[in-house]
Amino acid sequence: MTTATRIALTLLALFAISIFAHAQLTQAGREIQKLDQKSDQLQQQIQSLLAAKNLRPYDQVMDEFLNAKTPDEQQRLSAEIRQIVAAWRDAEQVAKPESKKYLQLLLGLAYGTGAGIPRDPAEAARWLSKAADQNVPQAQYILGTMYLEGDGVPKNTSKGVLLIQDAATQNYADAQFHLGYLLQKGTIIPANKEAAFNWFLKAAKQGHAKAQSMTARCYLTGEGIAKNTAETIFWMQKAAEQGISEAQYVMGTFYDSGEDEGIPRD
Repeated sequence: MTTATRIALTLLALFAISIFAHAQLTQAGREIQKLDQKSDQLQQQIQSLLAAKNLRPYDQVMDEFLNAKTPDEQQRLSAEIRQIVAAWRDAEQVAKPESKKYLQLLLGLAYGTGAGIPRDPAEAARWLSKAADQNVPQAQYILGTMYLEGDGVPKNTSKGVLLIQDAATQNYADAQFHLGYLLQKGTIIPANKEAAFNWFLKAAKQGHAKAQSMTARCYLTGEGIAKNTAETIFWMQKAAEQGISEAQYVMGTFYDSGEDEGIPRD
């Protein structure tokens, strides 16, 4: 094994340990942004709801909250976030089914994140369960992670894995990546390197940066798929281009040691 390969494997192993750090906060913000873009009709309904109550869009207020410079500013924005969440709750009571299930997801994310309002994982799980029962993949995935951790619900790894699988089969990239990770690690469910690779690849093809990095690792090590230098470089480059620092460094080691890896030296 060459020096470049050893460095790559070490970095990727460290990366795998930390991939879920602070995941729920990041996930919540990302999912709310996705919902804003998911449906023009839904977006208009939510914006009209907030405008009728003289409230601004959630993502705008949340961005200001996260970047607040003073406690007074943060307190003012927190009060506005609480008003937005209260408006969502009111709207959920009368919303049509398509809007209702996504408002339930928004409420689950808001209570699960706890940014601007007190974090209440049990309340988050209650709302996420409503959305998950209607096959909303984001809700299925996040609720699944909560069952794995016992966060707001009794810990139940079997139920957690099933919910993540449900989301993954709906082509939800975060769930596909997480399921691949669980199958690769083999501590919660039996290890299956080939199945892990297949889920990583599905997510990678959707542009999931961490899945692209893990797909590259599989091609590098031969875990679940035959070793393939060209595919390693292809997927590692994809991850590097999306800002995965470990992938950027690994690509650098490859090019520095190009003659050893069959990669043209740069």
